[in-house]
Amino acid sequence: ENRTVNEVPLEQYLRSVVASEMSASWAPRGMQALMAQAVAARSFALAENRYSYAKTCDQICQFYPGAAWRSSPSAGSTRVEQSPIDSAVAATAGTVRRLGSTAGPVALTMFSSSSGGWTAASTLAFPSVEDLGDAVTANPHHRWTASVAATAVEAAWPSIGDYFGVTVTSRSGQGEWGGRVLGITVQGSAGSVSLTGDAFRRAIGLRSNWFDVTGANATTGSTTTGSTTGTTGSPAAPVASSGRCGGRDEPPVVGVASDAPAARFDPIVPVRLVDTRVGTGTTVAPLVGGCTLVVRPDKDLGLDIATVSAVAGNIVTVDPRAQGFITAAPCGIARPFTSVVQSQVGRIVSGSAVVSLGADGTFCVYSNITTDIVIDMTGSYTPAGSSRYEPIVAQRRYDSRSGGRLAAGTVVRIPTRGPGAAAGDSNAASLTIHALDAVQAGFITAWPCDAPRPWASSANVNAGGSVSNYADVASGATGEVCVFVSAPMHLAIDLNGWFGPSASTEFHAVVPVRVADTREGQAWGGQFTRNLTRRLVVASVGGLPGSGVVRAVTVQLTAVSGSASGWVTVHPCLERTPDLSMLRYPARTNVAVQANSIVSDTGEWCVLASSTTHLVVDISGWFG
Repeated sequence: ENRTVNEVPLEQYLRSVVASEMSASWAPRGMQALMAQAVAARSFALAENRYSYAKTCDQICQFYPGAAWRSSPSAGSTRVEQSPIDSAVAATAGTVRRLGSTAGPVALTMFSSSSGGWTAASTLAFPSVEDLGDAVTANPHHRWTASVAATAVEAAWPSIGDYFGVTVTSRSGQGEWGGRVLGITVQGSAGSVSLTGDAFRRAIGLRSNWFDVTGANATTGSTTTGSTTGTTGSPAAPVASSGRCGGRDEPPVVGVASDAPAARFDPIVPVRLVDTRVGTGTTVAPLVGGCTLVVRPDKDLGLDIATVSAVAGNIVTVDPRAQGFITAAPCGIARPFTSVVQSQVGRIVSGSAVVSLGADGTFCVYSNITTDIVIDMTGSYTPAGSSRYEPIVAQRRYDSRSGGRLAAGTVVRIPTRGPGAAAGDSNAASLTIHALDAVQAGFITAWPCDAPRPWASSANVNAGGSVSNYADVASGATGEVCVFVSAPMHLAIDLNGWFGPSASTEFHAVVPVRVADTREGQAWGGQFTRNLTRRLVVASVGGLPGSGVVRAVTVQLTAVSGSASGWVTVHPCLERTPDLSMLRYPARTNVAVQANSIVSDTGEWCVLASSTTHLVVDISGWFG
């Protein structure tokens, strides 16, 4: 094998290297930076010892194009060496970085043109440090996007079979998304492989090991940065065959959804429609990633499906194979780019939803990853339903945190009627349920106190965790809602509104439509930062009527890649922000929750987040 080796005096070599790695325009004010780069380049060149025949390699290890270059034999030459760089090299001649002391070995001073915002920790005595100058307009490498086909992943790791998804298992801990990917698992129909973030990015051809997986077959990130998988409304996984889906194929698109007529609510004691673990309403098998479960809510419930425009319920993901998302929408239409649940590996995650029905009286539940699914129904909307809705400014009706945690098995009675709350003829309540500081994993069930406790869940919480979930709950003749906790925890309950004959608004279901996404600059630019309040116009957007007609909206509110655990509050732009929340999220975890909130006289919401996070808002209906 023939090799070409340039023998160049070190100080002459550096004149070209430093000129290729930093602009001479830094001089004269940035001369110290040029000198620092000269020291780093000199140290690296002396310490690397890459080959037996050469200290380093050009244009990969260090960028050395020579004293000049030309694009073709006939073209003129372009000189690389420049006077300000020469001065920086000469001013530091012989100066290097050493380890431990001035007598220590020359340090292998790794460096790059873009760090992504944090340098990578060295195996030597160099910790990771924040780089505040990386995120500038002139740096084209700070943020990048790469689309990766499922077939490329399958080719890289054939043992997985059909690609399902990826799960980031560990990160470095610094910067956006939690930092560089240290560990990642690739899942497929035949198995999975676990590898380092570096091994993954090399096999797939990514720029660095700091990336964020935002879809089943797309990766995005910063030059050396980290991830969550299955972010809200991510692109669909590859279309599955009927064989792989076990008959759970997405029905063909037969039309577009028409506007639902004004409807009223008929609450019921929660009833389980689907449980893939035991075969309730379907076969005994998880919903495979990329497949669709068709749900018939009229089965065994005596509903006149010809008149039902939407159903309310709780959708739960159990033992998902990867982090991902669930979309629920009418069958027979193009699946919307939205989500109702953000599934998490090793956790049971629930999310309430109001879902419109297709022309055949069904709704479709799609998952981009393999998971068991549980669906509990709490009511339906029909033009002749028993109850209109009365939105109110959210108010706290119960909070156990003034005392000790509730014991496992405790049942709390929540009054929903009274001044400023539900009227005497109310028969259901719009609640936000907060399960807080759980000692162990458990669930919460809410139901009317004058009925036996059903086998259903209104929220699911993990050991040491806190979650929020929305629920439309029948309150019965007493106007009280009973709440059961299966594990020791604190409990808080907020009332968002109530249903009953004397209420004043009716519900208009819509196919979910995205109205805000900070990741894309839609409605809001950039992430929410700590205690930042922003306005959001929700009337007159997404096909909704304007202010004065829309009194409240039903949405899926999703926090994406929060920098720290936090919460989100929504209110009708009151002078003082209410001391309660609609959504809770842990750090670097995507969480979706339904919010049913009154709007201001101008058709707006004010939204506040307690820590830095992206926010996504998908509207599924309105009251007016």
